[in-house]
Amino acid sequence: MADKYWVGSGSTTSWDAITPTNWSLTDGGANDAAVPVAGDDVFFKSAVDCSLNAGTADLNSFDMTGYTGIFTGGGGVAINVKPSSGTVICKLEGTVTSLARVNLVPQAGTTINFTTGGKSIDSVFGLWQASTTGTVEQQDAITVGASCIMYITHGNWNTNGFNITSNGFYSNYSNVRSLNCTNSTITTSTVNTNLWNMSTSTNMSLTATGSTIIGTGANGTFAGGGLTYNIVTLSGNNQLISGSNTFTTLNVNQAGNATGLNITAGSTQTVANFSTNGFASNLAKMQSTSAGNAFTLTTGSSQISVDYMSIQDSTATEADTWYAGANSTDVSGNSGWIFTAPPPPPSVGKFLGVAIASIGKVLGVLRA
Repeated sequence: MADKYWVGSGSTTSWDAITPTNWSLTDGGANDAAVPVAGDDVFFKSAVDCSLNAGTADLNSFDMTGYTGIFTGGGGVAINVKPSSGTVICKLEGTVTSLARVNLVPQAGTTINFTTGGKSIDSVFGLWQASTTGTVEQQDAITVGASCIMYITHGNWNTNGFNITSNGFYSNYSNVRSLNCTNSTITTSTVNTNLWNMSTSTNMSLTATGSTIIGTGANGTFAGGGLTYNIVTLSGNNQLISGSNTFTTLNVNQAGNATGLNITAGSTQTVANFSTNGFASNLAKMQSTSAGNAFTLTTGSSQISVDYMSIQDSTATEADTWYAGANSTDVSGNSGWIFTAPPPPPSVGKFLGVAIASIGKVLGVLRA
């Protein structure tokens, strides 16, 4: 293991140039040190451009603090940060273009503090934690580039309250792993329907306190894997909720969408709060994936009240709880829904009248 500093001065700006190399053993020192190998700590502090055009760079850490040059990674290029001990840095600065993948692979008992510096990671992108039980600590907001997706395969990911924007979120594995997204917002669209894919949630520990997941992509699937979520908002047309899941709040924001939200027939979605953005002439549609075969919505809430929805093949429980509103459409196959506005609460005057009458009865008894 050695420290390697990018200083340039080689015959080209290639990471792998060897006659001479662009690397030094000291900050700003003479070049022609060996090209970084697995286990090296790599530093970028200069203004010299760098191109990593092929293959994979296996590193102990990758720190671009103070870098002002342009770092270019060609197609298929990956930076693998795989520390063997302690806490290390993976930090992007300068101008980063076409970096295909950042693989974060902390080993047991190690931590990677990951900072993107506002850089969008382009091409085929994954945040992998392959064969690891270590931890990644997110240090700023993450934006995943176009047509790319974020992965968690192993280990522990902590957002630390920072947000994630990605074209999909994938953790459909049975490996031991965890995601702590407390107080973070994760916004996903759709790549290959993977709006949110935790279909296989075996050995996944999800901590979602205070978090919001926003799914915006059309034709995307939210596969929650039976886990418990805080706020989930689904707004893309022809989206699907698969499996049975639990939500503190489920927002069916499907106003004006031609198909709306599909929910797997036979599944049960448990919600404490349920809302929609439907309005006059733009109903929010919600239906089962199989006509005539209902899905179930259940709640422990005292009352659910929405309006301007189009509902088909939905069973709502508990009784006298689910008010669809007077402007919603009862398409077919529904039970438990009450297609009226909820009754108004008792007026203050009526409440006081009842209370006074009751007190009067008590006083009458006492006089007797």
